[in-house]
Amino acid sequence: ASMLEGPGGRRREDWEKLESTGILRTRHDHVALDLWPSRSVMFHGMPLSTNRWGMRDIDYERDKPPGTLRIALLGASVTMGNGVSDGETFEALVENRLNRERPLGSETRFEILNFSVDAHGLAQQIAVLDDRVHEFAPDIVIATNYVNEPDMAERYLWQIAVRGIALPHAEPQDLV
Repeated sequence: ASMLEGPGGRRREDWEKLESTGILRTRHDHVALDLWPSRSVMFHGMPLSTNRWGMRDIDYERDKPPGTLRIALLGASVTMGNGVSDGETFEALVENRLNRERPLGSETRFEILNFSVDAHGLAQQIAVLDDRVHEFAPDIVIATNYVNEPDMAERYLWQIAVRGIALPHAEPQDLV
């Protein structure tokens, strides 16, 4: 498949939009957009489900279990797993492999919590980090970048400005 093709070899302009599934929700705060908790939809012919926390992931407890190395993953559509079925995101595959191979010894388990949301650039990832990631007590936070980052940041800041929402950090608020 080329860069212009999506799932099933469809051209980019023919891709199904995640907004059409009802799994995205608009928020009236600095996060602006996230996933509805406890939802399951079909997207590109495959199941796309969220856990009780609104993550495209299995259901984790908020409190980190003893002996667990917890990683929070932030990103956009590719990191969220657009185009693949539940359990087939790269995050799920890496978590399963780490827990199978136990590179830190048999006592350490791994949890990779996928906080990624379609179209979230770095600015929105920081908003999600501030909003809810810390309460899951991750040991490591990974934020990912996408080739369209400048456009995504501009779109996000425009949404915030139009809604009159204040950002929690001074530097981006000055831009708005």
